[in-house]
Amino acid sequence: MSVAVAVSSDGRFVFVASEADNAVTSFSRDTTTGALTFAGSLKNGTNVAGLGGVSSLVVSPDGLRLFAASATDDAVVALGGASVGRMPWTSNYRAELTASRLGPTLALADAIRELGEGAPAFLSASAVGYYGSVPGAVLTEASPAGNTFLSLIPI
Repeated sequence: MSVAVAVSSDGRFVFVASEADNAVTSFSRDTTTGALTFAGSLKNGTNVAGLGGVSSLVVSPDGLRLFAASATDDAVVALGGASVGRMPWTSNYRAELTASRLGPTLALADAIRELGEGAPAFLSASAVGYYGSVPGAVLTEASPAGNTFLSLIPI
């Protein structure tokens, strides 16, 4: 029995979660007729780990990522974003740095919220540069945020 369905923003792909099967199945979709064609399946313990009890699906706003959440896991950890090592940071790349962190984080938060009461904890770690540039300083959780571009993204 399926428990969640997600459709890509362009309507070309449909994803179905089966909590009982611990699997996510994907289909390509003909946008003219709506016909579905099996594209593949990921099953916990067979060709992927981490889908045990999968119960919620969300496609990232940019349509590039599918996030699955499980009611049987204790936490969801999100690490990611465009590389801060790529230069130069043009205005377009600054927008990509921001979107690559905020889009997936918001999508994960939505998926976890759908689980309701007893949902797993959510930790997002994309705060590289949060304190700004302070060479030689000892920083703690009580230290204030910096005022550089990177320090403002996670706020």
